[in-house]
Formats: sequence, structure tokens, C-alpha cells
Amino acid sequence: MRYRPPSNRWDVQFEIDYEENLIDIDKDITGVDSKANNIQKQLDSMVLKAGDSSAAVAQSLIDNTGIAYGTLKGRLDAQGYYISIDAFPRIVPETNDQPRLQRFADLLSTTRQQGFVLSGEYTVNLPWLIDDNTSILLDPNAVIIRNFSGGGSSNATIRNRKMSTTNRNKNIFIQGGEIKAKDSAMVGKHLVFWGVDNLKIFDIKMREVYGDWSTLFRDCKVVFCTNIDIDTLAADIFTDGIHVVGGSEYIFTNCNIKSGDDCLSFTVETAEDTDIDGITIVNCNLTTRRSSVIKMTTKSGTTPTIKNILISIVKGKGGTTDAGEGIVIKDETNSGRISDIVLNDVKVDCSQGAGVGFRLQGINRVEGNVELIKPQGKGADITYCNDGDMKIRVDSPRTSGVSGISLGNVDDFDLIPIVINAPLHGVAVGGTNAPVTNTRIHKGKIKNAGNTAIRLINATGVDVLDNRLSGSGSGIVEDTGSNWNDIRGNDVRNITGTKVSRVGSETKARNNRGYKTYNAGTTGVPVGSTSVVVNHGLDTTPSAAGIFINPTNSMGSAMKWRVSNITATTFTLTLDQDPVGGIAQFMWTAQAPNNF
Repeated sequence: MRYRPPSNRWDVQFEIDYEENLIDIDKDITGVDSKANNIQKQLDSMVLKAGDSSAAVAQSLIDNTGIAYGTLKGRLDAQGYYISIDAFPRIVPETNDQPRLQRFADLLSTTRQQGFVLSGEYTVNLPWLIDDNTSILLDPNAVIIRNFSGGGSSNATIRNRKMSTTNRNKNIFIQGGEIKAKDSAMVGKHLVFWGVDNLKIFDIKMREVYGDWSTLFRDCKVVFCTNIDIDTLAADIFTDGIHVVGGSEYIFTNCNIKSGDDCLSFTVETAEDTDIDGITIVNCNLTTRRSSVIKMTTKSGTTPTIKNILISIVKGKGGTTDAGEGIVIKDETNSGRISDIVLNDVKVDCSQGAGVGFRLQGINRVEGNVELIKPQGKGADITYCNDGDMKIRVDSPRTSGVSGISLGNVDDFDLIPIVINAPLHGVAVGGTNAPVTNTRIHKGKIKNAGNTAIRLINATGVDVLDNRLSGSGSGIVEDTGSNWNDIRGNDVRNITGTKVSRVGSETKARNNRGYKTYNAGTTGVPVGSTSVVVNHGLDTTPSAAGIFINPTNSMGSAMKWRVSNITATTFTLTLDQDPVGGIAQFMWTAQAPNNF
């Protein structure tokens, strides 16, 4: 036999063996006469066994070359590790391919052999059930066509047999092929695995799916999926791409998903859902027509958690106008049941979507960098979150009156904001009954905010550090109710409106380029006068205690001086009498209140 058995590891050699096997299979397919003779021998054997329940077994004793074996074990021993689907033709009165596919998969599970499904169309009128220790390799041109309608996990086109979290399946591997519905009347899921340990899915295409999710992974453990290619070819709601509802140690790489509903959906929504602990998504392209590119939610009335999620190198595209937010990570109970989330190099084009570009609600410990392009609503809305470290870029929100990034009910959060063309504020920190505390807005770039680059609305203990701000709006503005903030090291030289405005008695502002809080100079009171108006050059009104005057020569007849009429631009230096004998010279310094 030419076909090469794979190594026991899922490694590069296995992939080479698989590709070479496909080449050999294609060569075999060209032997039409030989195959016809082989099939005839199999049919003859079945006729001899007519009426006997072992007819299918008798048929399987004849190999691809037409050689008949006395036992199935003899055939398998002679041929090595592979069994081909062509050893399982339809049996009268079968009218679809599900029975032969089922016999094929059951034999693979029993013997722990590996099977080939050759190029061609295979129509199924019932789910194809996959049991323990089953490895199936489908030719890339093998198409499983769903020809039945049914809701729920039990009616998936392909699913594991047991579908239980207690009586679990294990060791399932499927590679290659395509799954699609015959037409839009064939409603239901394509691929469901419930309670499977050690699951591998490689190189599978899913096309037409209607009225339900493309996939469901429920309470599986140790799952590796790569090169999953999903295109639901419709804008139907509910047609999620990859949907996980419980389990641990999932890895999805190099996936291409176009779905009507959410592309990636990790949820706790029902009583039967369990904790999700550990999902890695790497290098995927995602497009949703009506919903979210990425969604993680824990619903009210449930208790399981979602944690340890890594999503890296992902590009997404939002849905049609007035449908779907870009990224939604939301614990409806605001209790931190979603935690330890890393979003690394995630970019979503929201120009055709709706709502918030990035909603982050009720999350503990989140980090990474995200880019949102032209969201309809806010670029990012961060609420009820603790312990975050995010870099968020928002480019040109499309709706008037929205901020680029907003935070409320947030504590201990580090944010690097890159916001361009926000209609309202670049970053809005806090809101009514939504305080922000112990947070840092730093090293950002905010350009052309319609109102204020950074607005401290209800902020306490917030550090606004080393940001570069420019445009026609205001720079950094602190509203009543905010205090104990530190505004330091920012560049507001290119702000044309108010550069920095503070109201908190304990808020500090210093060393901001383009916003002077300290200045010094010299002045003189001429003979014949007792006062001089000095332009202090600060960007805020200094306090009386913040102005220091020192004479640098004799004041002549004058003995005393005082400062009065302090305004946003000037102060007045007054002597007790005319400095007869010459100009009285002074050195002065001025600084903003509470500056340090």
C-alpha cells in the first residue's frame, strides 16, 4: 500500500504525510476501471450476504484494489493505518450518505485507525456522530451537505456522540473538507463538540449556515483548531462563527471568519454554561455583517466566569450600518467575572458598524492594545473596570457629541490614548455618579478634539502625564468635583483654546509645555511714579503668595513695596513714594497657585 501512516504526533511530518496521501488518492481516483471492478466485487459480496445484519462488514472486507480478506482485521493489518470512505458505499435502501459516513466513523473509533474521506459531495439527512479516538482526514474537495433542519446542539451537521459534561468524549481529530447547508431551509449548527477532551480541528471550511451558530464548543478541554474558514454567506442574526460556552485550554489560530452574527463569541448565558478558563486566539481575520467582531459576556442570573483570554494579531471589520458594536467584553453584573484579558494588536474597522467601537464593562485585569477605526458611537467605553493597562487608538468617530474614549466607575487603570477627530472629548474621565480614581492617562496623542482633549469630569487621584495634545479645542480641563489630580509634563503648545484649567484645591499642574505656571523677570518704577504694571506671562492667574519681589538697586526715597491688582495677565507693583534719585529696579518671580 502506498498510503503512509502518520506519526503519533500532530507535527510537521504528519502534515507532509497527509499531503502526500492526498496526491496518491488523486492518482487512485483516475483509475476508473479498477475502481469500478472493486465496487462491483463489494456489491457482489453484499448480495451474497443479503438479509444478514453483517452485510456492511462483509462489504468492508474488500480493499481499494479489489482484494478480499477473510476478516476485517486481516484487511486492516495488510493495509496499515488508513481506511478510505470508498470502502463504505451506500447500502440499499439508503438515500443519503449519513449511514455510510456513520459506519465509517464508528469503525475508526473502534479500531483507532485513521480514515480518508475522498473528494466529492456527501449529503447527510441526520447528524454525523463522532466518537472517542476518531481521526478523520477529508480531502479539501470533500463537501458535507446538510439536508435537514433542526435546532439545538443535538441537530448539528457534525457533532460528538456523547454530548455530555460528565460522560465525556476524548481524542477526536478532523482535518480538511467543507460543510454547508443545501439551502436556507436547512437551519441548524454545522459543528458541535460538547464535553470533549483532546480535540483537534484543522483546515475545515464552513459555508452556508442558517438560523444558528456555525460552531459550538461547550465544556471542552485541550482544544486546538487551526485554519478554520467560515463564511455564512448571509447577514442572518444568530449565525455566529466560533462560539465557546465553557471549557478550558482552547487555541484557535489562522482563522478566517465572515459571519452574520458575532465572529468570536465566548459567553455565559444559560444555566448549563460553565466557566471558561483559557482561550488563545492568534492571527485571525474577522468580518461580521450584523454584530460584533469579538464578544465576551457573562449574563445576569448566572455565576460562571470567563478568564485567561489572549487575543493577538486580529483584524476585524464591523457590520452593516445600525447593527453591531466592534468589540464587546461585558459582565452584566459589573462584578469582575471576566478577568485576565489580553488584547494584543487587535484592529477593527467600524466604519460600517454601529454603536460603541470597544465596550469594556465589569472587567478585572485587562491589558493590551486596540485600534478602532471610525466607530459610530464612542471609540471605547470603559466602565466598572479595575486594574487595566491599555493602549487604545480611536480614529474619527462618526457621530456628533461622542467622545473618543470615556471612563466611568474605574479604579487603578493605565491608559495610553491615541485619539483623532473626536467630536466631543478625546478622553472623558468620569461622569455623574461614575467616578474614576487612581488612574493614569499618559503618553498619549490627542488631535482635533471638538471640545476638550482630556476632560476630568469626576476624577480623583488621576495622573495626566506626558500627553501630546493639539487642535482647536481645549487641552486639559478639570470640572467641579474633581480633585487631587496631577497634570504634568503634557505638551499643549498647539492647543488654540484653553490649555489647562483646574478647579481642585489639591490638583497640581506643572512642567506642561505651552502652559506656563512659573515665570521670572525684571521691572522698574521710574522717577515721578509710584507703580508699574507687570505682564507676568503665566497661563493662569497667580496668587498673591505666588509673586515674589526683590529690589536690585537703591529705591531712593521709597521704603516699602506691595503687589496688587493680580489678573490672568498682569500684576501691579506699587511703592510707598516716588523713588527720587533714580529708577527703582526689581527682580520678580510668579507662579501658579499650589504649584510645586
